[in-house]
Amino acid sequence: MEQKLSFKRAYRRIPKGDIRSVLDRMQNIFNVESDASVYVYIRGKREPKVTEAIAIERLFEEYGIAINWNCEEQEKQNA
Repeated sequence: MEQKLSFKRAYRRIPKGDIRSVLDRMQNIFNVESDASVYVYIRGKREPKVTEAIAIERLFEEYGIAINWNCEEQEKQNA
């Protein structure tokens, strides 16, 4: 089974009031200009570079959220 480096579960844990700020910061991390481009990374359709993954982990750590990069594979196995 192909693993996708998704962080959808972690993203869902961001407080709703902070979503806009987090999306803006992720646009800077991934050097993209739209929310749609960020969602490609969130869903695991595009893999982040190592430096981007580290920056994303640090961003989520600010919210006390750890990222399980293999969550997409686990979700399918548990279904």
